[in-house]
Amino acid sequence: MAPPNPNLPLLPPSSPALTGGADRGCPIFIEVLRPGGVAERTEALQEGDQILAINGTPTDHLTHQEAASLLQTAGSVINLEIAFDGPSDG
Repeated sequence: MAPPNPNLPLLPPSSPALTGGADRGCPIFIEVLRPGGVAERTEALQEGDQILAINGTPTDHLTHQEAASLLQTAGSVINLEIAFDGPSDG
């Protein structure tokens, strides 16, 4: 196993905080992007974005803890499928 990259915050502090889950009766959303975390620094994610899949695993039937665990154990590369409200074109 490779040593952690000292230039990046470690999970879970660098991962986004989630809300929702099958056990809570609603989809999984990004609740908070942790300041200085990888997700915040990419500027690709926003608070309120819905996470549809984590590394190819659909989140629609995951509990909150299962989704959080997938993020925490994903390693150095995480692929997220996201639904978000983008800026309007008109």
